[in-house]
Amino acid sequence: MSKKKTAYINKIKSYYKKNDFESILQKSKTSDIYKIQSKEVLYIIALSYDQTALKKDACTMKSMQNLAKKYTSIIIKKFPHWDKGYFVMGLILQHSNHPIRALKFYKKAQQKNPKNTSYYLSLGNGYRAIKNYKLAEYYYKKALKMNDIRHLASINLVSLYEEMKERKMITKYTKQSLELLKNKKDQFSKNQKKRMKNILKY
Repeated sequence: MSKKKTAYINKIKSYYKKNDFESILQKSKTSDIYKIQSKEVLYIIALSYDQTALKKDACTMKSMQNLAKKYTSIIIKKFPHWDKGYFVMGLILQHSNHPIRALKFYKKAQQKNPKNTSYYLSLGNGYRAIKNYKLAEYYYKKALKMNDIRHLASINLVSLYEEMKERKMITKYTKQSLELLKNKKDQFSKNQKKRMKNILKY
């Protein structure tokens, strides 16, 4: 690999570590989409379009989501055995209000890599989006058994039971979430701790 390509990939990955999706998109515009050989870079660019689209107006969002799908289609075509291509396509479809199609890709991702515990959360989110609360609960509770994502599963269960208006279960998992989040210092966890405390006030 040339020094120029290596520098490009390293820059993209550096932005990704900082969740600087806008800079990733600016950098990617200088490259020919069909000449990018790194599946990780294609994944990062697709995800960046998806995440940035969520903050835009409806027209811009649709356009950016279409670009995200374009990158993801290339990943799936070039790397059909890589689970993350299917996962990110599912994510984009869910954010594009196509949860049933998204579920098919989440399932495909899990089939390709059953060891990736985060796919239980994705499946839970997909089923919650189509109001299949029984299956959403099933996958979130499966995720609750995985040490690395227990706190996320518990947070999602709170959201699920809020939709279901099950006050007793909301309280149970809100308290559990606070316990699981107790030692976490990242911004997302801080925001969730605040949210859980507010839920318990009412």
